Amino acid sequence: MNGPAPVTFNVIFVRRTVRLLRIFLHSLRSRTTVARFRLVANGCTRAETRWLREYCDSHDRFEFLNLSPTAVLRHSAVLNKLVRLERSPVFAFMDSDCFVTGDPFTHVRSTLNGHGAVFSGQPKWRAHQSSRLPLGFRELSDAYRETPQGQCVGCSYFAVYDRRALSSCMDETGVLFDEYFWDDLPVPVQAELARADLQLAWYDTGKVLNILLGLRGHHLEYVDLPHLWHVGAVSASVTSRGPLQQLRHSLGSVGAFHVTRQTLVRLGLLHPFPCLGMEERRAKSEYSRRREAVSHYIAALLHSLDSGEPARVRFDHPDAALVSAISAMEGHVRELSRDWSSARRTLHESARAILT
Repeated sequence: MNGPAPVTFNVIFVRRTVRLLRIFLHSLRSRTTVARFRLVANGCTRAETRWLREYCDSHDRFEFLNLSPTAVLRHSAVLNKLVRLERSPVFAFMDSDCFVTGDPFTHVRSTLNGHGAVFSGQPKWRAHQSSRLPLGFRELSDAYRETPQGQCVGCSYFAVYDRRALSSCMDETGVLFDEYFWDDLPVPVQAELARADLQLAWYDTGKVLNILLGLRGHHLEYVDLPHLWHVGAVSASVTSRGPLQQLRHSLGSVGAFHVTRQTLVRLGLLHPFPCLGMEERRAKSEYSRRREAVSHYIAALLHSLDSGEPARVRFDHPDAALVSAISAMEGHVRELSRDWSSARRTLHESARAILT
């Protein structure tokens, strides 16, 4: 990329998350000056869609896109659609459970030069854990942002891409942002990954695409942006999906057999590779426990702040560093909630009443 490009971040909301996560939008509006934001409705209710649209109409640097008015599409399917709709030189997205305590986006603009993609937003509960896939592990999940050889493979919660490089790679290889089992990959892509010693059983959202970008000479880098906070998986905790709802969410508009395999993997009912070693199984279990503990706690905090009722849960964990990180995050969320409550009083009555 030559010079700083205008960046519009796609912020993706799924059904029944807007009410609690909208305070994070307030941080993007009030604490940033450069970036623009496109609020993307993915199967949101009519009330949520109306609120998002009116919020964008009321604030500069915000625009609205109702990408899927009815069904909740998988994250990868949303990214596939968005990149095809993008017309600027940059394709960027961030999870709706990201918030900021200052303005990190001036750093993004200066980091873009010479990069195929820049990633950030690792949840704080991952700060003291390795981001490199251990040698011998068979699943390249979003828990890891580097291959065993140290190649950056990014993440699916905060990314800024050179859109032309990204689209060219997608067109050339036929690979999208999808999750992939090895057997689902095109044969030429399998051969390319095998030559790079990256033949694995399963690849999480965007991983194969990012690997292929790197193999084509595009520089990918993870950067810890100042002031950027990401809870991680809080949308699922806010909506409290059961297994049947998760199955419906995952079916989308693609082949049922393929997606059912993916869904069973997400639900922990099927391992992509049946002979995972005990070390990898333990790592997966620990990752899931930490993620769920944090996301459930922050979801309960958001419910409490929204309702005005005391939170019914405490965050207790044997890892003192994790407890400290979550305590700091909670302090920022509480401060943001106070700012948001004050700002809401300035909104016109119709916008305020939509979700109450």
